[in-house]
Amino acid sequence: IVSAVVFILWSACLNILCFTLNPLSVKMGAMVTGRVEVKFLYLKTIAVCLLYVSPYITPIACNVILSGLSFYVFYHHLSILPYHRYTINLIRGGTFCSMLWVSFGALIVSCLEQGMGKTDPASIGPDDTLQTLQWVILGCVPVAFAFGMYQVFATREGLYALLDRLYGECEVQKLMLDTRGNPQGNLNKRLKENDVEQILPKPLMLKLNKRSPYEKFYDVRWEGKRAFASSMHASTCARTLLYRREENNNRFLNYIIKRGVEEHSYSDGLLLLHIKMLRFVFNATVEAAGQEKAMQMSSKKLALDDRYMLFALSKMAAAEGGTRGGNTASIAVDLLEFDQGMDKARKLHIKCISNIKQFWRFPARKNFRSHSVEDMMQRLDDWTLSIRQAQKEYSYLLEKYNNSPSLLHAYASFCDTVLNDERQASQKRSEATAHDKDEAMQDDKSGKEGGYAQSCGAGSAVSEAESRRLTTMLKINTIIPSVLGAEDAMLKRLHFRVQVFLSLLVILGTAAFVFAAYFIFNDVAVEDISGITITSFFRSQAVEVSYLQRSAQLAALRNDSDAVDALTSRMYQVSLDMERANWDLYSTTSPGPIKEHFHNSGFQAYLPTGKVWVPDTFSYFTLVNDFSRRTKL
Repeated sequence: IVSAVVFILWSACLNILCFTLNPLSVKMGAMVTGRVEVKFLYLKTIAVCLLYVSPYITPIACNVILSGLSFYVFYHHLSILPYHRYTINLIRGGTFCSMLWVSFGALIVSCLEQGMGKTDPASIGPDDTLQTLQWVILGCVPVAFAFGMYQVFATREGLYALLDRLYGECEVQKLMLDTRGNPQGNLNKRLKENDVEQILPKPLMLKLNKRSPYEKFYDVRWEGKRAFASSMHASTCARTLLYRREENNNRFLNYIIKRGVEEHSYSDGLLLLHIKMLRFVFNATVEAAGQEKAMQMSSKKLALDDRYMLFALSKMAAAEGGTRGGNTASIAVDLLEFDQGMDKARKLHIKCISNIKQFWRFPARKNFRSHSVEDMMQRLDDWTLSIRQAQKEYSYLLEKYNNSPSLLHAYASFCDTVLNDERQASQKRSEATAHDKDEAMQDDKSGKEGGYAQSCGAGSAVSEAESRRLTTMLKINTIIPSVLGAEDAMLKRLHFRVQVFLSLLVILGTAAFVFAAYFIFNDVAVEDISGITITSFFRSQAVEVSYLQRSAQLAALRNDSDAVDALTSRMYQVSLDMERANWDLYSTTSPGPIKEHFHNSGFQAYLPTGKVWVPDTFSYFTLVNDFSRRTKL
């Protein structure tokens, strides 16, 4: 038994750690997680255990357990679709559905055996109905396999439909943005499909903003705004988009992961998927390293496979290269690679600025022609492509030489002049200053270059740490108090008066409500409650009188005179109470619509007269009086 337990635990550990770290792997057995296989191992282990304990429990109990576990495994396979290859997911889905069908069929057969009293297998003949049913269940196994494959197909099609809807939302946002900037809409007709990337987020390190219980309670529209029902749904949707193997969807893939993390910020699996996408798909190794460090520093306890995945990613980053460059001792090969990388990055930086400069030359012309629009769009495409190439080159250099002040200053200038990311530029300049406070950066090979090279950060020094934009912002902040000061003070006074007026309005409204509730509506409410009470009293008394009359007739049939007298006396007393309550209601109800309706509104009712029913017109008051008079007789 001990050996079996150890073997099961060892198999479970192997299954849960059998995932593939690289999401771009196309090997036959590559899968994103081994948790589905672990659940399948639990199913097989429990099935063997039930085989040993079957003499002590009923077959129905065994089959119920197996059916539930089979459904559990099949459901998780459809939710995750763990394999990278769609064909393997189809085969596994058919296998799991076949197991579910066999276990469910065994449950049906065991229930019929128990109901028909044929618990002994020897009592079931070849022509018996149960034997025929078993053959039918086995014959439908291929149908169940095909149904499982169809469920996998339907799940993937549903994910495709969700992706198309989300991409349509991005296209609508882009169209609204372009329409707002160009009301005539002439330029919108020439937009290309990949222009939607302009509004999609860049592959960066995510900062978790968990929603507080207060926000969850008052945001009643949150469930309607969510795109993903669970973190597992978001992860599966992102991997489905990746396995379309379309490179132009990478920015949209980053948007899907970012939205999933925003909606389910508690999910460790989504963060790990984001790290893997940053490292292997987006080639943003610097952002991936930062996200890994933030996840390692969190006090949250991770699952076993998540911890192992994070450990493997850290080891992979350490094996790819250390922090070389800057003040560290670098060998000649590293220096040559660093210089070549910096030259390539600067050239791409210059190309970005050159493309955008040539783009703005077209609208500056006086004789603007229609064919110039096509040239403008071509320049924008070239600018986008050069930005991607420069970002890729800078990311590679920052991963290997993240202590180099010259590289940090160059990338800060790239963020400032091309990406227009002031925060990232300020952060990189601060890191460069911290790494090299005493060394002036004036010996760069490209320091003598003019024109665009200076805007690329070539030969940038520590004094360049504060950009022109920051200086302008500081100047604007100093003159803000003196601009429109009188108008600002007037608006503040007006705002204060509005607040005071609203406060007084709320206080007066509250006081009026309290006064009306306690002094005006109090008597009306008491009177209404009294009327409701008496009406309920009429209903209960009418039911009691009817029951007493029935009991009195049954007692008369039995010739029980004592019971007849007692029931008649009680019926008389109840009828008398009804008559008094009706008169009190008539005399105490205040004049108004209620009293008018209760006493003067007429409706038709049928009265027993002799052997026939005669229609007559009554009000509520006369009807109760007539009922109590007849029941007193």
